[in-house]
Amino acid sequence: MFQSFVSLRRFTRWVVRFRHRRGYGIHSPFAFNLVRGVVYESGEYYAYAPLHAWRQNHAADLREKDDRLLFRLINHSRAGRAVVVGPVSAVTLRYLHEGRTSCRLTAVDTLTAATLRGDKLGFAYVSTLSGHIDDLMTLPDHMTDGGLLVVRGIGVHKADRAAWQRLVADERVRVSFDLHDFGLVFFESRLNKEHYVINYF
Repeated sequence: MFQSFVSLRRFTRWVVRFRHRRGYGIHSPFAFNLVRGVVYESGEYYAYAPLHAWRQNHAADLREKDDRLLFRLINHSRAGRAVVVGPVSAVTLRYLHEGRTSCRLTAVDTLTAATLRGDKLGFAYVSTLSGHIDDLMTLPDHMTDGGLLVVRGIGVHKADRAAWQRLVADERVRVSFDLHDFGLVFFESRLNKEHYVINYF
């Protein structure tokens, strides 16, 4: 019953966001390539098969589609250093690690000065906004030019939505994407400030 309700909600959201699918209406080459070449990428990465087999015996907190999206995003970021903030499953951490094996990946419950000390971050993933809103607003100061911040649950609660909108309005954020389940924020100074709604189902 609950699963049917979730599926109905996802389908309803897909219908509402139908005109925002697959990059239609996006004129920025950067944004279009990100949507078509990363978010909607359908090719098989070499690591997908072993990761799929491994996840069968481990508890995952995200759909495989979502873990694969995170895999592609960290791979696309080419980050040398990354941080994961908040609770995540071993499955999600494994996908992030395999997506960019040369990246120094740190997982923490809450951001601290010690965690942020050193090289700037090329990639950050905040697994839940609840309880991490302050962390979210300090991250832009510690991201590289061109760095990517991924936030999960941007539309779950009213406070989360407000925090997401506050982040998107920040002048340091140049390009942002609302995938409903996830928010993507790029700190790329050369780009014009843009915000996109994407039909990620």
